[in-house]
Amino acid sequence: MLATSGVTERPSVGVFVDGQPDTPIGWCLMYQSGCLGPLYVMVGHRGKALARLMVRVMFRRVDQVHGLGPFAMIADDNVASQGLFTSEGWVKDNHSKLLVRK
Repeated sequence: MLATSGVTERPSVGVFVDGQPDTPIGWCLMYQSGCLGPLYVMVGHRGKALARLMVRVMFRRVDQVHGLGPFAMIADDNVASQGLFTSEGWVKDNHSKLLVRK
């Protein structure tokens, strides 16, 4: 189950299948700290660049609308997510496990 309080209070983006507006197949939310995440695409819908699209939308929304410098924490073993973010221009902060957009 997906908690809804953060979805309505902070920037978020979701991807839905036509005709199923209550069932997201992907989402990207922002934690209360301002950290981007969680980013998730349902298994059957991966490989369609949906996560890339959501990261781009969230970056624009957070950067332009809210004036915040977006950042993300990605687990060391999540190579796919690290590759996605670095291909979008995010860089690893040398002092932590954060990826920041320069």
